[in-house]
Amino acid sequence: MRQDLLALINTNFTGMVEQMMTLLLPETVDPELKQWLTTKAAGQERAPAIGLFRDLTALDLVPAFKEAGAPVRCVNSSGGYAMFRPTEIETNRKYADFDAVLIPDIGHYPMLENPSEFNRKLREVLNDLSTKRR
Repeated sequence: MRQDLLALINTNFTGMVEQMMTLLLPETVDPELKQWLTTKAAGQERAPAIGLFRDLTALDLVPAFKEAGAPVRCVNSSGGYAMFRPTEIETNRKYADFDAVLIPDIGHYPMLENPSEFNRKLREVLNDLSTKRR
């Protein structure tokens, strides 16, 4: 799949961006937000975008988690559709001080899809980290 996507991003960048947005966002997303995100992403310089995509699809998080040297906290989609599998919290805890708070019915851009819920969850995470440092 990775090679297929890399071939598509190289030959039809705009088409790939449009396809990716369908996978990155739930069907219930505000259509104006989806269009805005698609337009912004498709308007980026292709070479850095292709490099970023290539590197992200090859990223092995296990060494990154092991080398983090700090707590790893995420505010994530609860998953269950398209590209989003549920966050593997217990698996990730094998490699780092890891935790995640999950927001249902959002995709890849929680800070844009549901900013009030994202900000609330982010405050929870930051407060929890602050309490643990005392």
